[in-house]
Amino acid sequence: MNKRIFYSDNGILRDLSVNLNKYDSIESEITYISGEDYIYFGSRLPFNSLFLKVVEVNENPANMYVEVWDGDSWEFVNELIDETGALSKSGYITFTPDRDAGWLMEDTSTNGGNIPGLESLKIYDKYWMRISFDADLSDPVSLSWVGHIFADDADLASEYPDLAKSSVKAAFKTGKTDWEEQMVRASEVVIEDLMINRNIIDSSQILDRYDYKSATIQKCAEIIFNAFGDDFVDQKQRAREEYQRRLSI
Repeated sequence: MNKRIFYSDNGILRDLSVNLNKYDSIESEITYISGEDYIYFGSRLPFNSLFLKVVEVNENPANMYVEVWDGDSWEFVNELIDETGALSKSGYITFTPDRDAGWLMEDTSTNGGNIPGLESLKIYDKYWMRISFDADLSDPVSLSWVGHIFADDADLASEYPDLAKSSVKAAFKTGKTDWEEQMVRASEVVIEDLMINRNIIDSSQILDRYDYKSATIQKCAEIIFNAFGDDFVDQKQRAREEYQRRLSI
């Protein structure tokens, strides 16, 4: 599993990885108490943004903190932008790891050493971060998905305005109001292709969603046109070709 997500309830870890790796899955509830609890996230690649899909939102005022494991200690990141409003809505968190501290890929348990908070686990080769808040969150808060999205519906509409029409979304699936699920899959494909093509070969290459937005738009369009069948073969092919061109850039 590429992403590992754990909720630490006063030191007792609960594995949310299965549910939160799947976009359309059962939501996971947390009851966050300040000073006691953390949300841990482990990734096979470093990154500077993360999308959190919140179902039951937090209604209490709070500030979010993000730390990354530098090999010796948990270090606070710089330039944290919390678009979720302390989990009061779905959105991105964006940050910059402290350049003086770094961010190290490490096992949770290796040669007798442990990452504080994750001592009971044995997971190999992940970049670890943790989220905390300076106040208790309302009970409960629930998440349904956590991961990478490199573009959104507005980005897609800027190049494919017809895909923004409600009639097109309804033709894709009854009751559909956005392309978020397809954008999630497109973002996954971008990462997979960059790794297959060995464009991502070094651990210092942080996944910046702004760098991959342009290619992700085209991959999402290709996924949508493919679902519409033979009548949209030409549009699908053009989107695929443009995706390959942008990915190579």
